[in-house]
Amino acid sequence: MTDLQTVLPTPANKVIDNVDGNVDDGSSIIATKQFSILALYKFLRRDKSQEALDLPELKTELLEMASKFELKGTLIIANEGINGTVCMPKEHAAEVEQFFGNHELFSGIRMRWSNHAGKDAVFHRMFVKIKKEIVSMGVHLETMKSDGGKVHEEDYDDGNPGHPLAGDYIAANNWDDFFKKNPDVDLIDCRNSYEVGMGTFTGAIDPGTDSFTQFPSWLENFGHSNESSKPKKIAMFCTGGIRCEKATAFAKLMKHKESGEPLFQNVYHLEGGILSYLDKVGSANEVVDSNSSRDRIKKSSFIGECFVFDQRVSVGSGLKRGTYTLCHGCRAPLSKDNVHHPTFIRGVQCKDCCNISVDESSASGTKRQLDKKHMERQIERQRQFEISQEKGERWGDTCKNFALDAEKKRRSIMCKSKIDKS
Repeated sequence: MTDLQTVLPTPANKVIDNVDGNVDDGSSIIATKQFSILALYKFLRRDKSQEALDLPELKTELLEMASKFELKGTLIIANEGINGTVCMPKEHAAEVEQFFGNHELFSGIRMRWSNHAGKDAVFHRMFVKIKKEIVSMGVHLETMKSDGGKVHEEDYDDGNPGHPLAGDYIAANNWDDFFKKNPDVDLIDCRNSYEVGMGTFTGAIDPGTDSFTQFPSWLENFGHSNESSKPKKIAMFCTGGIRCEKATAFAKLMKHKESGEPLFQNVYHLEGGILSYLDKVGSANEVVDSNSSRDRIKKSSFIGECFVFDQRVSVGSGLKRGTYTLCHGCRAPLSKDNVHHPTFIRGVQCKDCCNISVDESSASGTKRQLDKKHMERQIERQRQFEISQEKGERWGDTCKNFALDAEKKRRSIMCKSKIDKS
């Protein structure tokens, strides 16, 4: 049995690799590969595509494409469209872009590309999931329309992959100038609290939500808290833009409870989200040609780093990989200070979840025993992970072997117990 007292936090003189938790003390040279990361979404036209869409067939088609071009990540498909992020070897990027660009359903799809250099892709597996919505806010927008019906033909713009009822777009390179000229517009961060805590725009309002489904009720309260006789003007932003598509559509459809008038006078959102903005933020010593320099953002109003839903954990200016890592105990993003906290144990716990695992003063004896066993499993899992890294094995294969070994040990103990009883 593992002696918990011998488990020490990662030494401060070593660097945590925030993709896989591996430690690099500078003593080894690790070969890197070039990958392309694609974030995409598109809302489909209801009158042409949605009702006739065969989702199982589309899933098969996407999985075949993913296998051909070595994609890893997640794509969500629904009758309303497609949303997701995938990673692939850089040499397949042009072929994947061509696939979506030429597809009869996805022509005009919004795509955001970024690069990654590392031992592995930023995702471990490939999923295509069929769901009711490509992003869920917990509110059915169509039922909020004054006619109580469907989105109509005139609501759609063939050149726009966004939601047909969404607010007005503001391009990333015009974002800061917009607020200088419109100081009466309230800026709202649509993301969850842990994302906002890692970084946000100067002056942005944090709704304090734990999930996107909590946002509609917060926005309704915010709108009705207006003491002015005029409706509020608001602008929103999120990671890649898709949450704002529905959030701004919801805001435009909201009515005052008493007067029945629109709750918000003007509704805007950042086109392409924070990722689009950070992609245009250049470093001081960056060399760019004269044409692209006009679209660059020289002084960023985004403070901190942006959380991303992959193994990079966070990105900064120029979409370069950030400094955050993940706690494998509670899945919370960790800053460098969190990693060097005395309670941090790599692959096991951080300062926010350590008390849940090892605080024996506030739990029953049974609970303490369960916590100790859980920690032992986490420590053994991390040990197996590090062994797989040293051998150059795939972590997924190591997990399977680890699970099989654990099952064999469990059955062996059960058999021995039965023999002893007999």
